[in-house]
Amino acid sequence: TYSDPPATPNKYEGFGRPELHNILWTADAKESAYSLFLRQNQFSSAGVMHTYTFSIANDQGLKNFGMQLKVTMAYTDPPGVPGADILLVNDLDLVVQKLVTSEVWDVNLAQKVSKSSFVSTYGNRNDGVPDRSNTVEEVLLYAGQNEQSIVNITVVVISYKLATSYLKEFGTQSYALVVTGSLMTKIHYWRTVRNTILSAAGADGESSAIDDGVKRAFALIDFLNLGFFTSENIWMRWKQVGLSSQDQTAADNLAAEADTDTNGVVDLTEFAEIVYLLRHNSMQARDPIYESVSADPAFMGINISRYSGLSKNIGYNFQPDLCLVFGFQAAIFFAVFFLKSAY
Repeated sequence: TYSDPPATPNKYEGFGRPELHNILWTADAKESAYSLFLRQNQFSSAGVMHTYTFSIANDQGLKNFGMQLKVTMAYTDPPGVPGADILLVNDLDLVVQKLVTSEVWDVNLAQKVSKSSFVSTYGNRNDGVPDRSNTVEEVLLYAGQNEQSIVNITVVVISYKLATSYLKEFGTQSYALVVTGSLMTKIHYWRTVRNTILSAAGADGESSAIDDGVKRAFALIDFLNLGFFTSENIWMRWKQVGLSSQDQTAADNLAAEADTDTNGVVDLTEFAEIVYLLRHNSMQARDPIYESVSADPAFMGINISRYSGLSKNIGYNFQPDLCLVFGFQAAIFFAVFFLKSAY
């Protein structure tokens, strides 16, 4: 009798074969609305976590896109000792955190209210337990039934265990991280005015060189010939840029997206990169916010009841040591009170 195949990964097909149209976007085929992020990184010691914070491309998150967000981490583990109980010599962990806003019924207010919470998912697991057996870990995110918005996700890669002998010989343990899905692209806001910009710049161009078309499009905004423009210039030239209205927020978003060196202005070189991406209608993902810090104690298997939350993002601020001090002081107070009452 036929039965549905088990969920991936499984012993029959692993994670399955990749579908290229769900990974790569080609200018000719225009097959996928997915964005692709690929990064190779490395650890030189255990107890470290690398965090990558991504923005989802739509305020309604994955629900409006009707597709998944896939996060995969893989690395090559050195050969272990035959017959060893512990399979991995070096053990890296993948955790994906998402801030989910949902609508719940408030009994006291007798109405629906929005509630935000962090959800953490370990690679290959749905039970909150790290995978201690595999060198490929994956997390799939979908919009749940009550989830209204998944605006940001934080991908965490942790060096849970690195063999000292391995580090002495090789120095580092490398890994690869791949994220595909509805990530915010580098021209998310500029795509809304793509037709207007390319009508001046032209659709042809194989590089981000400053050609005549780039200069013509740049002059639409830099009407004062300053050699740069700001969000105020975009706001003043909203019709020429292609905005539907004189919207300051839209102008701010366009300027911030192009201002890659964050100096407050957009110069010709930065604008040339925007035109290049628009010409190719690029789906290249925006670079995430990256940090390398000491691993949260919870991720290292330490008793989390003595620490603040599962990660820095969750925001709990419970301080048990202070509670013990106050509890001890309270116990002394009541003991003295009852002794006085007895006499």
